[in-house]
Amino acid sequence: MKKRYYSTSRYTFDDTVKKQFSSGKYYMILYVSKGTGHLQIDGEWRFCSTEDMILLKPGEKTIFRSRADRYPLELLQLRLLPEFLAELSDEKTNLLASFQFAPQSIA
Repeated sequence: MKKRYYSTSRYTFDDTVKKQFSSGKYYMILYVSKGTGHLQIDGEWRFCSTEDMILLKPGEKTIFRSRADRYPLELLQLRLLPEFLAELSDEKTNLLASFQFAPQSIA
């Protein structure tokens, strides 16, 4: 069985929704492709909107909350195994080290 090095998903919040995202053994990139909402980081709720990007390292979790009555939230999710980042790296660019360094934040 071939190992899945990455996966992608799209989430549309059509109603008032609260959803937890857990990275598991992957690095997870969550991109807000449209709408507005809130995400929980370190116990605090932070506003997020179109074009915000969130990075979760392996083992991290966050919760998104959306109120679809104003601007429905749509998220694109990319999950990458650490081994895949290492495989994509070269002598000049160490993607795995770059992802390990980045703090969890909204960009």
